[in-house]
Amino acid sequence: EEEITMLGGFIHQSRNHILMYICFNAVLALMIAIAVAGYRTRKLLEPLYQLEDQMNEVGQGHLDRKIEVQADNEFVDLADRFNDMLVSLREYMEDLKQTTADKERLSAELKVMRRIQKDMLPSRYPSRGDMQLYAAVWPWSEGGGDYYDFFWVDGDHLAITLGDTTEVGIMATLYAVLAQTHMRSFGMMGYAPNRILAETNNQLSEKNEFGMNVAAFAAIIQLSSGEVSYSSAGMEPFLWKHAGGDAEPVEDAQVTIPLGNMENVPYHNQKLSLAQGDMLIFFTKGISQAKDSSGRKYSVPRVAEHINGQLHRTCSLKELGEGICEDVRSFTGDIRQEDDGIMVLFRYMG
Repeated sequence: EEEITMLGGFIHQSRNHILMYICFNAVLALMIAIAVAGYRTRKLLEPLYQLEDQMNEVGQGHLDRKIEVQADNEFVDLADRFNDMLVSLREYMEDLKQTTADKERLSAELKVMRRIQKDMLPSRYPSRGDMQLYAAVWPWSEGGGDYYDFFWVDGDHLAITLGDTTEVGIMATLYAVLAQTHMRSFGMMGYAPNRILAETNNQLSEKNEFGMNVAAFAAIIQLSSGEVSYSSAGMEPFLWKHAGGDAEPVEDAQVTIPLGNMENVPYHNQKLSLAQGDMLIFFTKGISQAKDSSGRKYSVPRVAEHINGQLHRTCSLKELGEGICEDVRSFTGDIRQEDDGIMVLFRYMG
């Protein structure tokens, strides 16, 4: 019985040692597994850490950085995709710089065009008791080649000219300056309106490398008699408002083409006689062809309708011109227009 008791104690003690051994080995195996897993994890994630460090440099503005990782798994493909992205990003930044530079250049050109356009227009109106005159330009487009001019041929004859180039931009503005200069020069020589247009057309057509042309109008008014000689080269019909009556379009009986297309085009002279209080309203297509959101044009009849409505009350030529401008703006809303608007109003006082 004593031996049995001793044997039981030995077995119990041995079992405890075995359990302790098993636990020790299990803990040791777990620690080894954790160590191995940690090493393998660090080995696996090392390329990711490399990628993160290099992308931080890119984020600081080093767009010329090339991403490189020391690995032979999918992180290499990821680095290649990042490098492709950086190439695209660099190209985009260069395009953005070029676009910004182009916009700044275009903005500068637009300012130059506006200054040229403004400087080539008359700055003072004639002050005489036998006439009233008002003119204005409404720059609705990015840069047009519209112009107006008036000058004395002699003490009794006033010349009024208008022009409207078919293009916009700096070249159109310079072309308008050239056309206006020729029209003034030939007008000062005493030529009739149709010859002013014909001679200007020959000059513009001789070396028209850019294929531009300009619709133009010339009128010479004899203030002592009220007689008006005029000629048109593709311009909009002007309005004639009789004293006490309504403004009505004066259709050009002779249809002619704008200046600059070909030489030796015959332009025709036409005449009308003004009575005291009569008005003439000249304008470019930037007024009559201004469009609303649905594509409808403002139109010549609407210009006449607005003038007739305004003249039912007493107003100056300036108020009349500004009223038309506001009506056009109301008609077009926020729609961007393709051409500038020019208007010249003349009232014969006799």
